[in-house]
Amino acid sequence: LTDNFDEALNWANSTTAKPAILIFRVNRREHLDDARKLNLYENGNKWREIVSSFRSGKRTAKTRKSLNEYDLIEGPAATVTRNESGELVIEQKPSSDQICLISDDYARNFRQTLHSAMFLDLL
Repeated sequence: LTDNFDEALNWANSTTAKPAILIFRVNRREHLDDARKLNLYENGNKWREIVSSFRSGKRTAKTRKSLNEYDLIEGPAATVTRNESGELVIEQKPSSDQICLISDDYARNFRQTLHSAMFLDLL
C-alpha cells in the first residue's frame, strides 16, 4: 500500500497482465493506530533485510518468524536494480511511504476501508 498514486500505477503496470489499483479510505487513528506495527523508517538495516527477503522471492524462515508478531510493516519504498554481476541493489526512495499488510486477520478488517477499484486497460 502507498499513498502515492504514481507509485501505485507503476507497481500495478509492472507486476501483472491485468493491472488494477485499489483505493482505500483509511482513518489512520481508527484503522492503523491499534495495529501491531513494525516501523522501518528508523532501522535501515532491518529495512534492507526485509526488503531483500521479499524482493528476492526467498523469504527466509527467520524473516517469516520475525514478522509473524506484526499486523503490518511501515517504511520507505524501495528501488531495486541489478548490478553488472546480477546481484540486487536495493535503495530507499527518498520521501516515500508504504505499508505491507502481514496478518490475514488484519487484512480482512482493512478490506472494510476499500473505497473503489480502478482497472487499467493496457494497450
